[in-house]
Amino acid sequence: MNSDQRLVRRILYIGAAIMCISGAGWAPVFASQDNYLGVLLDLLMLMCGVGVVLLTWASKQRAAFFILLGVCYAVIVLMSIFMDIPSAHAPRVAHNYLLVLSMCCMFILRQERPWLRNVMVAVPMITFVGFASTNWGIASGFTLPDDLRIWGAWVNTAFAVLAAYCIMFVLLSGNQAAFRLGQELRRGIENHEFVLYYQPQLNHQQKVVAVEALVRWLHPQQGLLGPAYFIQAAEKSGAILLLGRWVMEQAAQQLQHWSQNPTMRGVSLSVNVSVTELLRPSYVSGVKELLQLYAIEPARLKLEVTESVFAEDFSLVVERLTALREVGVGIALDDFGTGYSSLAYLKRMPVDQVKVDRSFVRDIVTDPHDQAIVASIVQLASSMGFSVVAEGVEIAAQRDALQALGCLQYQGYLFAQPMLLDDLLNYCQQHQS
Repeated sequence: MNSDQRLVRRILYIGAAIMCISGAGWAPVFASQDNYLGVLLDLLMLMCGVGVVLLTWASKQRAAFFILLGVCYAVIVLMSIFMDIPSAHAPRVAHNYLLVLSMCCMFILRQERPWLRNVMVAVPMITFVGFASTNWGIASGFTLPDDLRIWGAWVNTAFAVLAAYCIMFVLLSGNQAAFRLGQELRRGIENHEFVLYYQPQLNHQQKVVAVEALVRWLHPQQGLLGPAYFIQAAEKSGAILLLGRWVMEQAAQQLQHWSQNPTMRGVSLSVNVSVTELLRPSYVSGVKELLQLYAIEPARLKLEVTESVFAEDFSLVVERLTALREVGVGIALDDFGTGYSSLAYLKRMPVDQVKVDRSFVRDIVTDPHDQAIVASIVQLASSMGFSVVAEGVEIAAQRDALQALGCLQYQGYLFAQPMLLDDLLNYCQQHQS
């Protein structure tokens, strides 16, 4: 679990705790007033709070968040309209929780499509402005008396402020941890603590046709660390630019060496690229400089991008990737089918290859839905002139199922784990194309 996922879990747990405490605390008060609407809403809050905890514990954070958002928003709006109507003696306060909801939306949905994130943030804020600026409400038998609302205003305001403080504390502590890790990353790059591992990609004839470069951190205290530990911190701190430059230089040097090796001469090398790197104005010129400096045939270098990079600035990312593709550099779309892409966007993406995500490969032998998805990806890629690589191939039955569906290039533990350079060269000699 990466640092951002841990922060999301903490925020969801805070939100669930607020729902449970509020529901359990106010339900008896409303019951004593014979306010059955209030009791019903608070019991709903209590049950949904428990549900959010269970879903978060099961690593279903997205479902947990939308339940939390939907239920809290509906309860706050209903209470503000029917129960918490402002008067000369007591202000409306239930709507204060809407600001907390907006804060949660801003962070948890930051990697979603911009329109979804902006809508989810704007709706609670606009609703807050409406309730804060008017005395509008519908008087009914459920409207709370002023004597209850006077001390309730203190309780709810204090609780909403406490909730906002807890969320800001969690976010700040997470950013501080990422900043410290970013400093460690910069020192690690300066001290040559990073190393590249290589995982081959084979075709259906068991021949190595490509290799993916995977960065690892040989931490002086914690040993060998995978990218899940440090990549997001590198992006947040800006260290990803230094790390990405180092990886690209290492890849360029290897391609130069491999051009003199008959075994490796026809093997391409893939490098993962983050959106932070792509959005840097000098990124394209930097790649071109390396190609010229090491006299590399551009087609032997492949840049792998995930669908999420197109969610930031679609036009600019397409422009940068198009410029690289025009030079001859290959572009692969990693984790295809798991996020941002749609047919409307895919036809504009300057890619040569799509990589079938391992989540579709894992159960392809037993799940007809995964089989149908992979078959559709292969057919779509073929019609658009893309090649297809399946990731996460771990057993022969998965390879056979993929081959039957027309996918003829594979990467996974069935063939080889990520390995150091010397081991890669020995492996490729045994699987010479």
